[in-house]
Amino acid sequence: FCGNGGSATLASGQPLISWSGGFVSGDLRMRNFTQAGTEAVSLTLTGSSRFYPQTSTFNGNWTVVAPRYYNRQSTFNGTASFTKNGSYNDDSYGGNTFNDDVTYNMSSSARWRLARNAANDYNADVSFIKTSGTFEPARDRFSTFAGNINVDLNSLVTFGTGNGGVEWDGTGAQSFNDIGATNQTRFRRMTMNKASGEVTLNEPLEISTTATFTSGIMNTSETNLLYFNDNSTVSGASDASYVVGPVEKIGNNVFIFPLGGNGRYAPIEISAPSGNSDRYKANYWFVDPRDSISSVMEAGIDNISQQELWDIEQVNGTNNLTITMHWGGNSQVITEIDSLLVCHYESGEWKSLGNASVTGTTASGSITASVTTSSFSPFTLGSTNSILNPLPVELVSFEAKPNTDENIVDLFWITASELNNDYFTVERTRNLEEYVEIVRTPGQGTTNERTEYHEIDYDPVSGVSYYRLSQTDYDGTTEYFDIETVEFDESKAFDIEVYPNPNAGESLYIKVPSDATEDLNVLINDFIGKEYLTHFSVYNQGEYATVVIDMNRKLPPGSYFVNIEVGGTIHTHKIIVQ
Repeated sequence: FCGNGGSATLASGQPLISWSGGFVSGDLRMRNFTQAGTEAVSLTLTGSSRFYPQTSTFNGNWTVVAPRYYNRQSTFNGTASFTKNGSYNDDSYGGNTFNDDVTYNMSSSARWRLARNAANDYNADVSFIKTSGTFEPARDRFSTFAGNINVDLNSLVTFGTGNGGVEWDGTGAQSFNDIGATNQTRFRRMTMNKASGEVTLNEPLEISTTATFTSGIMNTSETNLLYFNDNSTVSGASDASYVVGPVEKIGNNVFIFPLGGNGRYAPIEISAPSGNSDRYKANYWFVDPRDSISSVMEAGIDNISQQELWDIEQVNGTNNLTITMHWGGNSQVITEIDSLLVCHYESGEWKSLGNASVTGTTASGSITASVTTSSFSPFTLGSTNSILNPLPVELVSFEAKPNTDENIVDLFWITASELNNDYFTVERTRNLEEYVEIVRTPGQGTTNERTEYHEIDYDPVSGVSYYRLSQTDYDGTTEYFDIETVEFDESKAFDIEVYPNPNAGESLYIKVPSDATEDLNVLINDFIGKEYLTHFSVYNQGEYATVVIDMNRKLPPGSYFVNIEVGGTIHTHKIIVQ
């Protein structure tokens, strides 16, 4: 068709021409050919014939079975299925665009190379099936894949055996899947270049030359690992692109594992093992090692990271390796680098592997251990002084307590430490969508001291509402904490008076209705909930009664809450002790 530079259009509703004797030799070449309709087409070629579309557009679903195959610079807008079954080597040109699902079925005893001269662009799912022969997808050009890659391979298949490779470029979730009994799959080169979405490995995958992480996250698991073969490398990883899950390195090269999680790139590096068959597997979690492993530290370590944990497993080999740890971007906050340590958990405690060298700044850098290790298990950053901070604010608690007697909501929060903290904001909402700012309170800047805060919502709303606490740094970065639910019922308001207030901390008087004294109980506690023993007496005086409270021990200066329980309802009043 149009072999001399012309063009042809297959009108909508018209079938493709058929041959009574079949097409048994030569090229079925369709050049500058356009299928106007969306009719499905099924072609079976035999003998030594070759299917050869070139600069053509096909809008229907195409199924082609042929001994030979050479697809060049064509567009397939429907599904496409190509089966090669002849004993002839084929190096397809490439440069094709596939806008729907594609299936390649290699059942030939010969060779089939795709994208020999130009890259293919796959905008939907693509399946590669091989039952015999040699199959080389993306042979010499980086082909782009926006959908899932599915494989069913009876022996090792390498994508990009020449100068090609695989580029993940979809904007949604993608996956790498075994749809049969795949033996082994290898990408010679791979690039993560996703504007959004993630790639999930549901089948193990090998990288034999290099993997470039530009944008997008790859998810692995213990059964579906990303393997880097001997002499393979990684480049470009950052907070925008890394691996979540285990990565295994094979060989005798220095290697930086491109790990991360929770929006942060968190690599860990090993020195060169001795053998090209040595194997080391690493993983990373955004967790507090003190909770997930242990808080026990040997002498000389002041503290360890409160949010980052790595693990290195020696799968094969016996080596003493040097560990290098990295930080940067969205990594944990580090305020001083010279006192950093590489820490390793062993024999029930965190041990120091020292600090041979440290590079960079508090914003980004690396630390190399001064001691090699032959024991591989959890690792984290540590320090000889308190310079590791998990977040700009380490929040201990946040509470919103309704006080119907005074028609207010008390807002309490406590921080264990703060870093570059400009201010706190408390907001209220009724629908978890529209928030109203209630109060803005200055922070402490940078401090390792415990700080207690108390503010009041003087105009609460009746019914159920929600209070949200946030913290803002000097650079404008805001972090949100958990939401507190408050049910404010004004009908439970009770006429109670507590005096004197401020108070000396020794005795206190409460005026309550006389009919409320039968089942009355009084409890005093401080800001963090510590209870103080009291002795009280009740004196009825007609319409009202006076409750006289004597403290067993004088209260130190500060803020306290007097909780008066009447008929199962607790009424809370704040007092100040001077």
